[in-house]
Amino acid sequence: MARQGPPPSAASHHPRARVDQLLRRWSELRQRLRRGELSDEDVEELVELIDVRARMVAGSAGRGALPSHSVRPCLDPEELEYVDVEETIEGLISKCKRLEEVTYEDLMVRAPERGRIAVALLLDASGSMGGGKLATMSVAAAVLLRALRECDVALAVFESDVYRVKEVGEDVDMREVVRALLGLEPMGGTCASRALLWAEEQLHEVGSGARALILLSDLALYDASEAEFVVGRMVRDGVAALAVVPRRSYDVATAHRLELAGLSVLEASGWREAASLALEQLGGRC
Repeated sequence: MARQGPPPSAASHHPRARVDQLLRRWSELRQRLRRGELSDEDVEELVELIDVRARMVAGSAGRGALPSHSVRPCLDPEELEYVDVEETIEGLISKCKRLEEVTYEDLMVRAPERGRIAVALLLDASGSMGGGKLATMSVAAAVLLRALRECDVALAVFESDVYRVKEVGEDVDMREVVRALLGLEPMGGTCASRALLWAEEQLHEVGSGARALILLSDLALYDASEAEFVVGRMVRDGVAALAVVPRRSYDVATAHRLELAGLSVLEASGWREAASLALEQLGGRC
C-alpha cells in the first residue's frame, strides 16, 4: 500500500472559500478558453491569484527549499558543532601546520545552507486524470512553480508524449505557462518514462547540488517497469524523488513499486495540500 501523507492541518483548509476560489476561477477560465473568450486581463488576474496562494503555501510549509551542505572554513565559533574532522585533518596535513598554529579558518565545517535547488516538475495529463484530477494538479503545478521561483525549476506535461513547458535556467512568462496549463485536456495513455528521462537530463545539467523530482500523477502508468528503472537511477544519483497523488484515486500497485525504487508517495485531497506536501518534503530532505 502506498504511504499516506500526514493529515491536512487546519491551515490547509481554512478558510474554505480561499481554497475554492482559485480552483473555481481556474475552471471558469478553462471554459472561456474553450469558447475563445479568454482575455489577457483574465490570465493576468489568475497569475496574481496564483502568486498570492503560492506565498501562502510557501509560508505555511515553513522550512523552504531543500537545504544543502557545503564544506568550507569555519567563520564563526558558533559553527564548531559542524566541524568535519576528516576534512580538517586533511587540510592541516596539507598545510604542515602544528596544533598551536591552528586558527578557526583552519577548521573545516560542513554547515547546512539554504542554497538553490533544482526541481524537475512533471504533470500527468493522461486520460486517467479526468474527473477533476487534472485541474487540481495543474493548479498545484502552477502554485509550485511560483513558490519555487527562486530555484531552478523545469516543468513538463506528459501523457503518451512529453510537452516541455520550461527548462532549468529558462526564463518564461508565467502568463504563457498558465495559458498552456489551462488548455490541457485529459487524454492519451500514461507513459512517464520519457518524461522522467527528460527530468533526469534537466537535473543532470545542474551538477551535483540539491536536486528533486516532483511527479503530480495518479500513477496509472503503462510503462511502470521503465519508470521504476529511471526513478531508481535518479535516486541513486542523489535526487530526492516524490510523487503527489490524488487521495484514494491512484494506482496503489504502481505506487508501491516506485516506492521500492526510492520514490516517496504522498496523498493529497486538493491543490493546496498537494503543493504544501511537496514543499514540506523539499524542506525535510538533506
